[in-house]
Amino acid sequence: MAIEKEAEGGFTAALRAKLRERLVTDLRALEPSGALGRKKVSVPLGGLRSVVELDTVLKRIAERLRRIRRMHELIIETDDIQAGAPTFTGTRILVRPIAAALKEGESNKALLSAYPRLTDEMLEVARLYDRMKPSGGRPKDLTRGLEPKIGSPGYPAGVMGMCPGPVF
Repeated sequence: MAIEKEAEGGFTAALRAKLRERLVTDLRALEPSGALGRKKVSVPLGGLRSVVELDTVLKRIAERLRRIRRMHELIIETDDIQAGAPTFTGTRILVRPIAAALKEGESNKALLSAYPRLTDEMLEVARLYDRMKPSGGRPKDLTRGLEPKIGSPGYPAGVMGMCPGPVF
């Protein structure tokens, strides 16, 4: 997947699929201890040969993994704290509202002044958490619970005083 992401702009979908297939085959053939020693994988494509430098890919994967591990250190999800909602470690600040504010364009500076216990790193992991674990479910129906207006299809004008609620 990481290689496909790197190759998105420069390779066609067919070429990426062939490259992925070859990489999987080559890397499965390697002993786990020898996988890191391998510098590149080449894929013959008719008269051409495509070479992927594994060092670059492995470094990017290692950096992403480091960020994910750090995210799990800074965000806790346990039933004892905020009923299991994702919360920044050592605080009672929920992650999702912070991530939502960032997504809507709130500045780091404004959030850091509103929440003095947060750090720039916490804001970054909130963004990462939101990308990795987007909140599920349908958007809230903002009209739910509102009474229909008199004269609307669910509340005819002629029965205004006769019915305690909407007519269906």
